[in-house]
Amino acid sequence: MVISYFWLGKKYKLFFPESGKNIPFEIVNSQIIASDGTEQVHWERVFYFNHKKRFFNARMYLNSEQNLIQDYLGEPAKFYSDLALSITKEGGLRIDSKKQRLVLPFIEIPLPKIFQGLATVTETYMETKAVYYIQVQVKNPIIGTVFSYEGEFKSNDIF
Repeated sequence: MVISYFWLGKKYKLFFPESGKNIPFEIVNSQIIASDGTEQVHWERVFYFNHKKRFFNARMYLNSEQNLIQDYLGEPAKFYSDLALSITKEGGLRIDSKKQRLVLPFIEIPLPKIFQGLATVTETYMETKAVYYIQVQVKNPIIGTVFSYEGEFKSNDIF
């Protein structure tokens, strides 16, 4: 049953059934203005499995009143997660998911913990290599690791 969710997820640029090691990926972040006027960041994560491109996309924006990032996953969004940001001992960025909801056309339904994919993301800058390092792990309390990736990347600012 879990595998069918991964096949369905690729339709919404949310998750996918492929896995492997040394899979090239890129992350493209762009600023967008939503229909309600809020400034958001569109995250397009592309993973290259031989001749297949798989996506894990999201829209994020800062909720300064609650001091958290609101993260809508998929296109169109199918899941929502509150994200808490903190600084690691080494000076990197750490992101932890908190409350999550299933996003339906006219309603968002809170998800019990047993149905959540709890994410932990760490990102650091490695001065010796002049690259960023990212590590993402999404776990479910019942099935364990649902999704993970890690690797190095360089920033390419496009204006």
